[in-house]
Amino acid sequence: MEPDEEILDKPRARSLAPVVVLLVAAAVFSYLACFAIPAALVSSELMHPWPADADPRPRWMLETFCWIMGISLTLGGLVRFLSWRQCRRIDAMAD
Repeated sequence: MEPDEEILDKPRARSLAPVVVLLVAAAVFSYLACFAIPAALVSSELMHPWPADADPRPRWMLETFCWIMGISLTLGGLVRFLSWRQCRRIDAMAD
């Protein structure tokens, strides 16, 4: 088997695991920023608790999660594009 055939026979890299890790990390950081930190501030009496009918934290968590995911996916896409471009330049040198 030639080296080129070996490369083509390899299975593609799995991208589901990193996406799941990114989702979990974004959810954890969103929770910490929007629920845990304000709860700690309320318990230390640095903030007043919100009334039950006007709690903005679920909306904050959703917005924070979306921002973290958007920024992470944008950076990942940028890195992937730059890697692809660099690989093209390396291949062009070989030709």
